[in-house]
Formats: sequence, C-alpha cells, structure tokens
Amino acid sequence: MRLFNAVFLLSLCIPNGVVLAHNAQERQVNGKALVNADITDMLDAGLSPEIVTAKIAPSTCEFDTSPGALKALKTRNVPGSVILAMVQAPAGMRK
Repeated sequence: MRLFNAVFLLSLCIPNGVVLAHNAQERQVNGKALVNADITDMLDAGLSPEIVTAKIAPSTCEFDTSPGALKALKTRNVPGSVILAMVQAPAGMRK
C-alpha cells in the first residue's frame, strides 16, 4: 500500500508535458516506422481492427494518407476505424 501511495503521489507531481515528451521518445526507440503495408499485412493475418488500431497509437508511423492511398486502403477492405487511426497519427509521425 505504501508503494502504491508513493507512486500515486509521484504521478500527481509529474507535469503532463513530461509524460508527453516521454511518450514521444518511446515512439522514436520502438523500432521501424509503421507504413501502409504493415497495416494491410496485420489485417490480412487476421488481427482485429481494434488490435491494429491499438498498435498504431504507440508506434512511429510514416503512413501515406494521400487521397489515392486512402482509396487503395478502402479497396483492400481496411476498416474505416483503422484508416481514421492512420490519418490521426500524430503530426510529424506520418507522411
């Protein structure tokens, strides 16, 4: 219980910007960037749209979200929720 209280109190003292900066650093060291082909490969392997969307959130992303690429994703039956997550990937983390 003491450890929980200490962690809880420490979490209250950390400014939100520090947490965001830490998350940005994590994105940089988690390996290669996700690209459109990674998304279609995961879906073709049978992963659910929810899992693919969850993978996008903590990853470095270099998605092509041009109109032509979005049309190609839709033609490949990529769910709208996954396409939306790709489009909403943080600025500077996609092409």
